[in-house]
Amino acid sequence: MKITQVEAIEVRLPESEMEHKASAAQDALIIKVHTDGGIVGIGEVDSVPRVAKAVVEAPMSHSVASGLGRLIIGMNPLDIEVINEKLYQSTFYYGRRAVVVHTIGGIDMALWDIAGKFFKQPIYQLLGGAFHKKLRAYASDLFGRNGKETREKAKKWVGQGYTAVKFGWDPMGQSEKLDLDLVEGARLGVGDKNDVLIDAGCCWDTKTAKKRARQFEQFHIFWLEEPLQQDNLEGAEPNILDTVVDLPQGGRALKVMAPILKPSPL
Repeated sequence: MKITQVEAIEVRLPESEMEHKASAAQDALIIKVHTDGGIVGIGEVDSVPRVAKAVVEAPMSHSVASGLGRLIIGMNPLDIEVINEKLYQSTFYYGRRAVVVHTIGGIDMALWDIAGKFFKQPIYQLLGGAFHKKLRAYASDLFGRNGKETREKAKKWVGQGYTAVKFGWDPMGQSEKLDLDLVEGARLGVGDKNDVLIDAGCCWDTKTAKKRARQFEQFHIFWLEEPLQQDNLEGAEPNILDTVVDLPQGGRALKVMAPILKPSPL
């Protein structure tokens, strides 16, 4: 089985419906990897779709600066690790981070889709099996403009049967008063028997993040996600944000990567 084509399909709401908000639901890039065996793998890129599309479709500039699609034509789609390494090494001059890695991830998703269809197995089985066959789901939404709007949103999700609701991003980070109002509204909306999850949207420096984490303890939040600004590696080191609140750093993975990336003397 060989790869014959890589499609990058941009989908987008009409411009009149686009809103200036931190939502990935307004546009997307769909990746379709075609094979000579008739199996088509589907992936998705959460990035700037039009830029990611260009990353797929671009021609070669030189050996370490190439569009992704052309690189894998003729390869075995089941050679997933081999393909990932080739894509990474063939783009390191302009890639290694951000949109190029986002796009490699979309192709990777499509390759795993092909593998699942080829072996007639769910992906979790190909990855080694599932420790849990049933997982608790949470609703995920943007904050309202204030605590009152956030409370009403939370009530809606609880009314649909969710026992945990996550709120995130704007307008978190505009002021201390508003930050507290938003989280209090979320807590009031879900009630005492359900869980509140907060995604701060990378809006604070280390000092403010430490303060907010302690201020939010009174609302018994389940976790505080992405409290730090994106490149604040030092602030993400263990114990700097020591608090009773769990602090996952989301897709940026700063807390995990900081000890690895921290310079050390030769």
